[in-house]
Amino acid sequence: MGRLDGARLREAVFGSQDGLVSTLGAITGIAAGTGSSGMVLLSGAVIVVVESLSMAAGSYLSSKSHRQYLEYQIRQGRGHDQGVCPDTLEEPADNAWVMGTAYVAGGLIPVLPYAFLPIRAAMPVSIAGTAAALFVIGFWKGRVVHQPRLRSGLEMLGIAGLAAIAGFVVGHLAGKVF
Repeated sequence: MGRLDGARLREAVFGSQDGLVSTLGAITGIAAGTGSSGMVLLSGAVIVVVESLSMAAGSYLSSKSHRQYLEYQIRQGRGHDQGVCPDTLEEPADNAWVMGTAYVAGGLIPVLPYAFLPIRAAMPVSIAGTAAALFVIGFWKGRVVHQPRLRSGLEMLGIAGLAAIAGFVVGHLAGKVF
């Protein structure tokens, strides 16, 4: 699992981004709706554990399905036409490990401030920490794929940030309704 190939890069970016954004969106909405640090920490723990396992399982199953499809193409003699050979096939278990680990790492960033700060102080720290992490992941991805790092960081921050804002708005509105 040591090398950083396309599949592992994909899983690392996807897992960390989803861990950051879905966790931030949910717990910020919960924080705004309930005003309870305890509820935020409980929700954050459940979200990170359940979603990291779900994302790892989904990565494993989808990678395995793709691998089985490519193996079938190779057996049918069509793999070479598509540039597929047995050495290039992804390892589903490795992909799942990267996805799950990246999700946990990303998901902890927005949750941790609520463990150490009062809820009103934790919320902006959680949001700022998540925004910074998104930018850093995008910047790192740009470096790995030899693309403009600043643009890659801003792209990650912008696209993922919109999803996080939507989560906050939904949580805030739901808190008023329920």
